[in-house]
Amino acid sequence: MARDDAYRKAERRIAQAQREGATTLALSGMELTEVPESIGLLTRLTKLNLSGNQLISIPESIALLNQLMVFDLSDNQLISIPESIVSLTKLTSLDLFSNRLKSLPEAIVSLTKLKMLNLSFNELTSLPDSIESLTKLKMLALASNKLTSLPEVIIFLTQKELDLSDNRLTSLPEVIGSLTQLEELNLSNNQLTSLPEAIGSLTQLKELDLSNNQLTSLPEVIGSLAQLKWIELYGNPLEPELDAVYEQGDEAVFQFIRAKAEKSLVLNEVKLILIGEGEVGKTSLLGALRGDKWVEKRKTTHGVEVEIRSLLVTDQNSGTEITFNGWDFGGQNIYRHTHQMFFTSPAIYLAVWNPRRGPEQCRVDEWIKMVKHRAYDENRPDEKPHILVVATHGGPKERLDHIDEQALREEFGNLIVGFYHVDSKTEFGLNALKQVIANTAANIPQVGRSVPASWKRVLDAIRQRSQTDAWITYEQFQALCAEQSVDLALAKTYAAILNELGHLIHYSADPILKDTVILKPEWLSKAISFILEDQKVNDQNGLVHHDHLSELWNDPARGPDRYPQHLHPVFLKLMEKFDLSYQIELPEAGAPPTSLMAQLVPSRRPEGWEQDWVLNLTTPNAPTSAACWTKKQAAPSS
Repeated sequence: MARDDAYRKAERRIAQAQREGATTLALSGMELTEVPESIGLLTRLTKLNLSGNQLISIPESIALLNQLMVFDLSDNQLISIPESIVSLTKLTSLDLFSNRLKSLPEAIVSLTKLKMLNLSFNELTSLPDSIESLTKLKMLALASNKLTSLPEVIIFLTQKELDLSDNRLTSLPEVIGSLTQLEELNLSNNQLTSLPEAIGSLTQLKELDLSNNQLTSLPEVIGSLAQLKWIELYGNPLEPELDAVYEQGDEAVFQFIRAKAEKSLVLNEVKLILIGEGEVGKTSLLGALRGDKWVEKRKTTHGVEVEIRSLLVTDQNSGTEITFNGWDFGGQNIYRHTHQMFFTSPAIYLAVWNPRRGPEQCRVDEWIKMVKHRAYDENRPDEKPHILVVATHGGPKERLDHIDEQALREEFGNLIVGFYHVDSKTEFGLNALKQVIANTAANIPQVGRSVPASWKRVLDAIRQRSQTDAWITYEQFQALCAEQSVDLALAKTYAAILNELGHLIHYSADPILKDTVILKPEWLSKAISFILEDQKVNDQNGLVHHDHLSELWNDPARGPDRYPQHLHPVFLKLMEKFDLSYQIELPEAGAPPTSLMAQLVPSRRPEGWEQDWVLNLTTPNAPTSAACWTKKQAAPSS
């Protein structure tokens, strides 16, 4: 049999090694199921490799190899280690990787010179206390076992590498802080929910793998580990701020933790966005939620106006007082799609409609689609928009049009929180709505986050700067943060949080837009309105040459409302990003760069437009047919 052939071949190698007085012997990968007893004759061996066989045991004669220093038994089927191993007192390396060991013998206490012990990929559920004798260990590998805890005796070990990955650890003992010489610690693929403060004692730690656990945060003491250069956090349910920082790199994580260690604040804050058609009662509803005095015949909010007013609501379930930054837009049809420039997540959206006009006329479905399209990423469920559909006007006894709640729930799933009916004047249903809003906010993972105390200083500085400047460069934002002792990595995190909460606008993911930080949203929406309201652009059914855009934005007659030339490409990119405009190529030779404003395209298509103009679009998914027939109806002028 093949097994007998392997055995006899091993015997021949052993005999040859004995004749030659060999100090090393490799019997690896031979499919051995047993090792010849004659192995005990090689008393001069210092290195023995039996890896890659099918051994279920090793002969007692191994005890005679008392000069052995390196012993490789990896990739076998060993279920135990004989007590005779006690004689191998000169062993410095013992590799038992990928066997079927369920326990270690107490005899391991004799291997006091061991520097490397690899026990990974076995079936160990615990470690014997005798392991405390292995004080010279530099590397201990215990990956892919069934360990649920670590023994207190690890305090006696001095290893530099400890691999505990792929086990069942739910916690670490405080005594792990005794491993002060540790340089590499692998805790990946366990069930850890927290780390002990004692980990701050691992002052020599350089690499820490915590991937695929259940960690939401890290202890602040990690920020004191000056030697730590690499940390892996992938696959943990990290709190939003830490998750965002982790995406920026290891150094950003360390700086964030160090900043939090100074002093921290709790942010119970969320963005509240009111969306809907014009004259459905958004402004009145926000005022009523704030407790403002009722205003009869309130002036309609103009489409370019963005009013931001805060309100405080206490969640009765948790007792948490939450600040809402309420955003109110005008709802006129021509400006509807400009509002999406300010949609962020996570946030709470109130889709407001007037039952006297009906859900179709109020375009409830269209507004919610816009939110889902711009503010929802199914790969980031913790950052989803939370949409409350709110009917205004009329008391409970009034006969009103109804909305198809089931259809909306089927289309938008759990983005819909619920459906509510209020009267802002009589305050009917208002308190119930406020409690739903507060409870929804309290359950958003980002609400209640902790941030360094420098957050408040940066926020105050941003508010002060917005009194004089509508926008700043990202470099200026970094400088503003630096003045508050905030480093670049933390500044990036603050920019993301400030954008999320509605304190500024920053499109960090866009290579062109990321260099501009907008402090006044109206400044941005007004730039778009100059185009939408321009008679010349309207006469041309939305076609506009770029040189005319420059005239509109940099018109000296506008005084303080002028927009500098270097920002014009930013505005163009922004309009294209949100499908407000599309760059097109006119068929005439030498035609100037031209864009089509989608909102100004006529709704009726003329006959024969295909023959009159062939359009080459430079923007994917642009409305080809709509753009083409604007040329048919109105020829653009320079």
